[in-house]
Amino acid sequence: MSRRILALLLTSLLLPAAAQWQLGEPHKPFVTEETPRQHPRWKAFDLQHLRLELELDLEQRRVSGHARLELVALHTGQARLSLDAVALDVVGVLVDGEPAEFFSDGAQLDVQLPARSQAGQAYVVQVAYSAEPAEGLYFVERLAPDGSLQRTAHTQGQSIFHRHWLPCLDEPNDMASSEMLITVPAEYHVLSNGRLVLPEGSEADEPARNADGTRTWHWQQSQPHVSYLLTLVVGRFDIVREDLDGLPLSYYAPEGLGHTLATFARTPRMIEFFARTTGVPYPWDKYAQVAVLGYQGGAMENTSATTLHKNVLRSARALRDTDGDPLIAHELAHQWFGDLVTCRDWSHVWLNEGFADYFEALWMAERDGPDALAWAMAGEADWYFYEDAHDYRRALVAPRYARPDDLFDGHTYAKGAWVLHMLRGVVGDEAFFGAIADYLQAHAHSPVVSADLQAAFEAVSGQELDWFFRQWLDAGGHPEYRIAQSYRPEQGMLVLQIEQVQHTDALTGLFEMPVDIALVAGEQRHVERVTLTGSKQEIWIPFPVEPELVLFDPEHQLLCKLDFPKSSAALIAALRRDPHVLGRRDAGFELCRRLDEPEARAALAGALVEEADRELRGQLLRELGGVVHGWRWQPWRRDWAQEDALQTAEGADAWVREQLLRAWGRARHPHLRAAALRALYGFEGEQVWQAARTAARDEQSEAVRAAGVRVLAQSGAPDAREVLLQSRDFASHRELVRGAVLTGLEALEDEAAYELAAEYLLPIHDQGLRRRALQTLERVGADDPQTPRLLWPLLEDPDRRLVALVMESLGRVGGSQRDRTVQRLEDWLQRQAPRHFASEAARQALEALSTAADGG
Repeated sequence: MSRRILALLLTSLLLPAAAQWQLGEPHKPFVTEETPRQHPRWKAFDLQHLRLELELDLEQRRVSGHARLELVALHTGQARLSLDAVALDVVGVLVDGEPAEFFSDGAQLDVQLPARSQAGQAYVVQVAYSAEPAEGLYFVERLAPDGSLQRTAHTQGQSIFHRHWLPCLDEPNDMASSEMLITVPAEYHVLSNGRLVLPEGSEADEPARNADGTRTWHWQQSQPHVSYLLTLVVGRFDIVREDLDGLPLSYYAPEGLGHTLATFARTPRMIEFFARTTGVPYPWDKYAQVAVLGYQGGAMENTSATTLHKNVLRSARALRDTDGDPLIAHELAHQWFGDLVTCRDWSHVWLNEGFADYFEALWMAERDGPDALAWAMAGEADWYFYEDAHDYRRALVAPRYARPDDLFDGHTYAKGAWVLHMLRGVVGDEAFFGAIADYLQAHAHSPVVSADLQAAFEAVSGQELDWFFRQWLDAGGHPEYRIAQSYRPEQGMLVLQIEQVQHTDALTGLFEMPVDIALVAGEQRHVERVTLTGSKQEIWIPFPVEPELVLFDPEHQLLCKLDFPKSSAALIAALRRDPHVLGRRDAGFELCRRLDEPEARAALAGALVEEADRELRGQLLRELGGVVHGWRWQPWRRDWAQEDALQTAEGADAWVREQLLRAWGRARHPHLRAAALRALYGFEGEQVWQAARTAARDEQSEAVRAAGVRVLAQSGAPDAREVLLQSRDFASHRELVRGAVLTGLEALEDEAAYELAAEYLLPIHDQGLRRRALQTLERVGADDPQTPRLLWPLLEDPDRRLVALVMESLGRVGGSQRDRTVQRLEDWLQRQAPRHFASEAARQALEALSTAADGG
């Protein structure tokens, strides 16, 4: 599952002060002493097959019908069967066709068996029920731009949400085949796992109408999978179908939204690449991708049918800036990693998400070349390092957690991907991909733990790898190296003093890792592999002359922090000659902090013209713009964070401004044009204003137009307000431009920001824009008694994450209407708790209002 897009929606704001984490600092813990250790649920029964026969009432947001579970007892002596079933209205239960006693406590359904079980005994349990689910199955109503009401429904099972709409064994250690018979009004499509069952000889691609004007869609998944990978999507869709060597492919988009084939065009190539790379053919009956309205995250890799947020769809104009390939590839990779093999319990969820992130990066390298892999892994490192420094540190395999969802974080995704990248460097490509093929083949349609992966790698590589898995999975953190170099000409030796300076404790120790060190002088190059183990080591490497470049980990295969001071001459040589794009990046970033040196300026000016990698040129532009104004670009959050301004030589800011304007004038690609404009944040003057004004009014690229809007607001342009208000009618992908307008008006402290934020809260707008509008409304209208009144109706919004954010805001701004706000929150809790995602946020809001009233 992709959670990164959701996190970006929630955090894409100008951030408060955020100093860079220093080497050797301790880190915040992930758990407290009270956090329980979780264990895989003991299995008394094994679910073999699940059959659902349901009717959906989209208007009443209700599901009703029957669940038929075929199970086998794993142990003798069981008197009852316990199913996960949250707030289901159970009408009756049959066991092997006979009525059975049952009891529900609101969280579980206990079914009395006719007699105590015998190991291996088979049962058929039928449950008649209905539900108005708060989680798991979501009924969405959205106003279309033409004013019509669009109704859809979709599921989201991961981690443990399907229990809210069907009785099941809702744990990842149980796999079963499944089928769904779903009855809906005839104008709706239904998508689920597996193949569509139609009458033999039928040439239609949908079932016939029933006598009452409905259709019953029968989907059947013959291969076993875990319950959270069940899917059900109902709506009116435009569908594009393809065939890949007999494998049916289909792409669904909400009716009238379009852009379907352009968005998913590379899916066949991705499938062929993943099959070739894993050594395992695509494992399911079909592959469908459905973009839905009102989805709460990025996407979900349900077996054979991935569900995605509608924002994955891009118009031809939006495709000039970005495409959906990273997300599409991530979810497709899950069809092997997470679906064909699934983590046995949530503590091993990195086996799902780390693999999906890494194979997403491998696809980008297949599509765009090896530098794309480097940039993808750099992004993963940024995410992990930020979380490790600012949020918490934990082991990758973490059996202590409060909720499974707590584990879907930068450790699981990003560090998990890096563990695979490092493992590839340790064993080599042949053993790496061979071990993955063996792992998938040996454990197909089975739950797995990390030890299963380790066993596959040890068997194929012939290496004992316990040292690797122990320190990267069971411990936390990463090595932090401080390096000093000297050259001994009389001995022809380069000497490196290497220290591990990370804060060590019970969670994080010293690391043992092999690492390459490359020495370069002219055409001479020597690579030495050494193993770093202790707190201090002295490494002697023979080399006939003093090297121009000393490259620690030249292929960037080690997840580490590095303090390796270098002269400006060495940095300039690295910027020009380091073969690895990240080596050139690191050198360029450091030179951006030496703008008082003419040689550094000259090298950077040359790189902005001559550097072959477009991404690097863009990052150098952003870094230059940031250092003179005290901003640092946060790649994970895709925005600036404030830090201390760099003390540069007199005239450095003017030089930077000149370089950025020149880059803007040269740039043709939208990526570079947007980077040049973003780097001009904080600069003033007619040239800056004209560049931003042109972008905001005339640019075809949505990203460039949005950057122009923000630069105008933040640079003090006299006509900024006028241009911003003209731009608010410009529709763009994920409402990028309107979001920039809102940010700009807020920066101008213009009263229109409040009015516009109130408008953007309406359900007709993009989810991300609505969340952004909520934050603006709170900031500019915290003391306005009208603000709580605008927020109260949102407590009933179908966007559950927006509801949680509204709760938090009411806890801060509801004081001006305290009594009515408290009453509304209490009423909401009485109706919704404990089932709703936002229940804890509501309780915290009430506590905040109570504390404020008491003067706390």
